[in-house]
Amino acid sequence: MIIITPLGYILIPMGFFVFFSYPSYLLGLLVFFSPFQAASVINFKNLNFGLQPGYFFAILWIIFEIINILRGKKFTIVKEQKTIIILLINFFVVSAVSIVMPLFLSDKNIIVHSPKGYYILLSFSKTNITQLLYLLTNLTVTVLILLELRNLSEVKKLIKILLYSSFFALIFGIYQLMCYLLKLHFPYWLFNNNIGYSQGFNQTVENIKRINSIATEPSMYAFFLLMIIPIILSMRISKNNIISKKMVNILLYLTIAEIILATSSTGYIGLLFFISSYTIYNFLHGIGGERKYRENFYYIIRTISIITVLSTILLSIYILVFGLDNLINAFVSLTVDKFNNLSGQERLQGFLNGLNLFINYPVLGVGYGSNRTYDLMTTLLSNTGIIGFVSFSMIIIIAIKILMKYIKLTEKGGKSIMIGLLFSLLNAIFAFMISIPDLIFLYFWIILGLIFTIPKVVEVSNENSDKRFDS
Repeated sequence: MIIITPLGYILIPMGFFVFFSYPSYLLGLLVFFSPFQAASVINFKNLNFGLQPGYFFAILWIIFEIINILRGKKFTIVKEQKTIIILLINFFVVSAVSIVMPLFLSDKNIIVHSPKGYYILLSFSKTNITQLLYLLTNLTVTVLILLELRNLSEVKKLIKILLYSSFFALIFGIYQLMCYLLKLHFPYWLFNNNIGYSQGFNQTVENIKRINSIATEPSMYAFFLLMIIPIILSMRISKNNIISKKMVNILLYLTIAEIILATSSTGYIGLLFFISSYTIYNFLHGIGGERKYRENFYYIIRTISIITVLSTILLSIYILVFGLDNLINAFVSLTVDKFNNLSGQERLQGFLNGLNLFINYPVLGVGYGSNRTYDLMTTLLSNTGIIGFVSFSMIIIIAIKILMKYIKLTEKGGKSIMIGLLFSLLNAIFAFMISIPDLIFLYFWIILGLIFTIPKVVEVSNENSDKRFDS
């Protein structure tokens, strides 16, 4: 049974109209709707699958680009990007080959934790196919972005769109909290309607409301905000011309506030990791005598002060609304109890099961999409073995090397953007390692695409004196 959602009635006609009339806007729509993980334009009830709006626009954009390629469209590509494309293709090929493993292992009574959230006997299923299709779509988007973008203005345009999408998510998150406090009906049917996910818009901890906005649950929302906050901070420090200073400040303060309001241990630990690593980075460069980094370091100190003040204000409000006892119990539940209660035991068991599957099947694992733990490392090792894990790790290593290389070669605004992308990636990897086991977040692959665009953008700008990269 196919159900078009209320959002689908708006976005599906819009998508086809744009496809035939203004196809150059498809990439922008893809970027804007990439964080809307909890939303769906079409729900396939029998398949228990919902098509996210970001993926809907991604499919249209991919089709449009394929048609252009068949018509003879040419792309500019530099040497480093050829290596990147090979690595991306290699990761997909390894993942695709690995899904034959359930066919060979189906008679061995192997217990796996399904991505659907329960333990089952290993067998080849539609989940293997759907997870692989997600990966194929994401990798294709990354490749097409690095092929399509040609200069810094195009990179800035996509970053601007992503920031405005973040602003929408932040406003909707505040609206969600207001609905709870004022006992209003929350319109979950609009942006939290994807039948393929367990929606967490009603989650509370010790009667304290948890914010998830347009994500499926608070930890996923915190993951998105952790990837966005370094980019916002880089915009604020660089005095950029992408969005106004006022909007940057609003985004920064709201993002910090909602990471706190999401009441997610992933968000709290991730924010601490970001502030610590970003401060150390700027401090070490400041020792070298670079004035800009010293200014950045002082700004980080101010940002920490802002976080402290915001946290104090929010805690005071929450104490008045929910009571001190509930607040303390919520904090204990999100920290200490994570290791002692059933949730902590499940995480540990998932980690050990993932390692055990990897030890028993170290080459290709038990098949991409077969097993889901509570971190990306053991999920990849158990699903794709050492080959898949190394293949993905090489993509990340190359991305970091590119950023570190061109940060040194670039000045002014371009450098700040790269630093923002660097820490966005580092925050994502940190969250992947502690609690986020999935590679289905479209905005993560968009960020990778922007990073992999840098070698071409720099080379082309150096050849054109009228369009310097750092202008």
